[in-house]
Amino acid sequence: MSRVATYLSFVRFSHSVFALPFALTGALLAFQRAPLPARDLWMRVLWIVVAMVAARSAAMGFNRLADARYDADNPRTAMRELPRGTMSRTEAVMFVAVASVVFVAAAAMLGRTCLVLSPVALAIVFWYSLAKRVTHYTQFFLALAMAVAPVGGWLAMGGPVGAAAPWLLGAAIGTWVGGFDILYACQDLEFDRGHGLLSIPTRFGVRRSILLSRLMHVATIGAMAALWRVADLPSLYLVGVFIVAVLLTYEVTKDLPVEQVEIETPLERMTVPRISGKKVAVVPILRAGIGMLDGVLSLLTAARVGFIGLYRDEETLQPVEYYVKLPADVAERDVILLDPMLATGNSTAAAVEILKRAGAQTVRMIAIIAAPEGIERLHAAHPDVHVVVASIDRGLDERGYIVPGLGDAGDRLYGTK
Repeated sequence: MSRVATYLSFVRFSHSVFALPFALTGALLAFQRAPLPARDLWMRVLWIVVAMVAARSAAMGFNRLADARYDADNPRTAMRELPRGTMSRTEAVMFVAVASVVFVAAAAMLGRTCLVLSPVALAIVFWYSLAKRVTHYTQFFLALAMAVAPVGGWLAMGGPVGAAAPWLLGAAIGTWVGGFDILYACQDLEFDRGHGLLSIPTRFGVRRSILLSRLMHVATIGAMAALWRVADLPSLYLVGVFIVAVLLTYEVTKDLPVEQVEIETPLERMTVPRISGKKVAVVPILRAGIGMLDGVLSLLTAARVGFIGLYRDEETLQPVEYYVKLPADVAERDVILLDPMLATGNSTAAAVEILKRAGAQTVRMIAIIAAPEGIERLHAAHPDVHVVVASIDRGLDERGYIVPGLGDAGDRLYGTK
């Protein structure tokens, strides 16, 4: 049993559970599109699991083989199996070979397309371990290796190659994992430079690498939003809006000054930070902005809430005001304006004007998707407004809608169209 434990530790077998959802989510999207009989479904799921575990095990084993010499010199990795001698190099080679054969066999059980593409998949996951010797953009190849998992799951469940959904899901997962791998590589910056290994941090330094990681995670949100539109996933949209709103609220408030205050818990008194100076008011633009409100208030629990009701005249594309209710002390508060879509910018600029007429001195705006025209329009009218968006789409169509966009956010949220 000790040898089995060594092999499992060699490839961090327990971590397979974190990678499996990538492939299974792709398979689920394909099944939603074209359901299979129960027996066929479970057999495909079984072979997808076998293929995913085998491919990951082969990739991890190959990585340990390729990096064994460097792992021995790095204090963070010196206790891995090959450097400390609990597994021989021959054993590791045999393990990778067996795992690769199992992967190809499982792919064959999932159809001709999967069988033909299986060597390509292995080449992608193996190349990541060698890339650091050739290119600084190593972490992009890990992103590619992770992106193929949902595409493989989609194909394994019989989904068509040309569909957009698996590629968008792959883009979301790839940019998500790749962004974190950039942060992970920052830990080895000095070691990699000293041993001539290449990575994004060795090329750009820690500060710019962290910025790139953040941009990749913004791209993740954009890909997930586009996936919702393509795959018609309305139930996930509400959850996604909440999560995105929480993330963006952190981004828009992280530079607010804080002060240390003493509070009393049921057991003792303690000191905690809170936003100092002005208090915060959160103002959603009705009706779509309400979908973001709960996510924001989950972080800013003491904020006051106001509402601005505007609708867009579909002929002139100009905003029409129909309701305004703001906190009486809005002039003494930092205002966060909420609207999922920043399209033409006319309604947002009008909402900011309403806030300023009421006395607001500081306004920040959170949107999930924006068009460049809307950002330009808002900045032209109110250059002092700080805008945070999750994704900037291509532009506007002739009706003033964001393209590719998500359609009407209010209709999507509340199922009115």
